[in-house]
Amino acid sequence: MKNTYIQLAITLLLTVFIVSCETEIKFNGKETAPSMVINSILNPDSAVKVHITKSKFFLDLDGPFDPITNATVQLYANDKLIEALNSTGNGYYTGTYKPFPGDIIKIIARNNEFDNVHCSTEIPVTASITSVDTTSTTTKTSPLIYSGSYNDEGYLNTDTVGTISEKKIKFTINIADRANYKNFYRLKVKHRSYYDNGTYSEHNTYFNSEDLVFGSTSETELFEEENTNYYHEFNDNLFDGKTYGLTFSISAFQYNYLPGKEPKDDPWSPTTIKQELFINIESISPSYYYYLNSRAKNNEYIEIFTEPVQIYNNIVNGIGILGAYNTSITIVRVPLSYTLYSYGGY
Repeated sequence: MKNTYIQLAITLLLTVFIVSCETEIKFNGKETAPSMVINSILNPDSAVKVHITKSKFFLDLDGPFDPITNATVQLYANDKLIEALNSTGNGYYTGTYKPFPGDIIKIIARNNEFDNVHCSTEIPVTASITSVDTTSTTTKTSPLIYSGSYNDEGYLNTDTVGTISEKKIKFTINIADRANYKNFYRLKVKHRSYYDNGTYSEHNTYFNSEDLVFGSTSETELFEEENTNYYHEFNDNLFDGKTYGLTFSISAFQYNYLPGKEPKDDPWSPTTIKQELFINIESISPSYYYYLNSRAKNNEYIEIFTEPVQIYNNIVNGIGILGAYNTSITIVRVPLSYTLYSYGGY
């Protein structure tokens, strides 16, 4: 007990010492000049649109970046001037040109403060999906119990109305990778519900990315490192020029009601008549891949033990990212009795 009091006293003294030694250090370094910031992610389904702002000093990051509204922005495709982008307000510049797969897109921007800020990227061709295989297994089944009103004795009325099964749906997406070419991809899964009033809702869906292409998980005695590939981007290092079966799985619940125990439809809400999964394999440009990869690593940054990762930048004489993607979509029907985990996402 005596040793415990001594340890407590030492801890309190150290705490007071540390707090009393806090000193605010004034930054006396040279403030860097601002740069033009260009951000744009292109795809063949949309006209070219870029966002241009002015960077801030790292000690003055409160509030949004100031938009640049007086820039001259030129769009080139395959070294040919296509058009000048129009300012549409708040730093956005848009055109009418929709890029084609294989296009080399170049953006040149300037104003009275910044000159010859430029960047380029290639529009990828779509990924070649040869087939999609699915398997569904039940991992657990439990009674489905409905809790209703309280009875006269103050106990909650309960009723077993069926069972609830936890499902694991495994997907294998077979991708035919282009040979003699460095390919980059990204996996996104969306869940869409269709209603009897003609509308639908769509959300990103949680999935388990156990495949090796997403990176490995390592553990040490001090830390358990989780594979946090936030954006699910990957390259073809493991399957260059071959057909590869990309695997992932989705968890779902299946409600199995006893006859006469089905829940009543809410008269104020539309009824779901169909639900589907949209499996998107995006072919992404190298610049977009390295940008997402650096963003993911920066999200893993642990302040005490590691230094933050610098976000990838491909803007010459400026800051930002010009990237591109092209999407292959596979649609999979989902039973109405399944409930999936969905979220707003990115």
